[in-house]
Amino acid sequence: MTVSAHEITALAEAQRWEDLEHLLETALPRAAGQTRVAYLVHLARAYEATGRRERARETVAEAEDYIKECRGLTLPLGWWIGLVAAHEKRQDYEAAIALLSRILAEQPVGDNGSAAALKIKLLRLKHAQRIHAQCSSLPVRILALGQNCLPDNLIARWGLGALSVEGPFHAGVFRGDGVAKALEEDFSAFFSRASYVVNKTASGVPVALLPAYNTLFNHETGDAWVDGSLMRLRQLYAKRIGNFRDALQQSRKERLLFIHTLLSSASPARLLYALEKIAPGRAKRLVVFDFLNSHQGSEDAFPEGARRICTAYPKFDGGYVWHWPHHYDTETGLAFEKSLIDPVVREIEGLRQ
Repeated sequence: MTVSAHEITALAEAQRWEDLEHLLETALPRAAGQTRVAYLVHLARAYEATGRRERARETVAEAEDYIKECRGLTLPLGWWIGLVAAHEKRQDYEAAIALLSRILAEQPVGDNGSAAALKIKLLRLKHAQRIHAQCSSLPVRILALGQNCLPDNLIARWGLGALSVEGPFHAGVFRGDGVAKALEEDFSAFFSRASYVVNKTASGVPVALLPAYNTLFNHETGDAWVDGSLMRLRQLYAKRIGNFRDALQQSRKERLLFIHTLLSSASPARLLYALEKIAPGRAKRLVVFDFLNSHQGSEDAFPEGARRICTAYPKFDGGYVWHWPHHYDTETGLAFEKSLIDPVVREIEGLRQ
């Protein structure tokens, strides 16, 4: 039995991790060579996605041991980078840095641009390792609040994943004051099938929207997510809402850091007020990545308790895409992300005082 790359991609995109795990575990005993390495890396990803980090760590280690045993086995550079990413995903920065350093020293990287990108990646991993060591044990929880996925991506890429809460706003598009309204209404529209509408992306892929909160579920697309009942989608967000509510429980002692990307007109004051209403008395801070730069000098727009970071995407041919490695693994991308993550780390340090 073999599992095609198409099958793996389809199950991963649908987040059907248990099905992917079963498929790969069944196929693994007879797999050899590059195929076995690929199965192990994807299996580790499935374990990681379902919270079994130690199992994921063991599986990545098994893949590396197998590569060492098969001395004649040649892997494309992309596969080695996939192993680095697997270590990074599990926040094992020491292993990721060691492997990437070995790749740069031993592997034929190709053109100078590829080598430069890998050196930038190595530099970012070293920054992430330091931030992880500095912050991962602090009594702080980070909750992303839209309007896009940038806050969650930065948290994961820069060593703060251990503090992150997978809430309802960590992935997706939440325009305007949609997040504030969802908090004010205790997420009520999320639980009603009648609140959702179904549309299609520009490429014809089914996608769900929640107009009450100006929400586009752009990570959960296709037939696996968008059927008549939207049951899988609604169950996923019910779980994320549960995570969010649990983090805000009055009995918990952690400080709360919320990160919001301002890409369409919205009121940070309204958002902060909504947070205070649902978590009164909890030590908290709101960081706003302001891409609009539209509230200059407005005390009402950025009240006490909110930190505004004025920013703009770097200038790239064709536009900067913050979730593409060939954009963020550049000197420009690294500088852009550091300009956002450094103030976040300072806010975390301030919260623990």
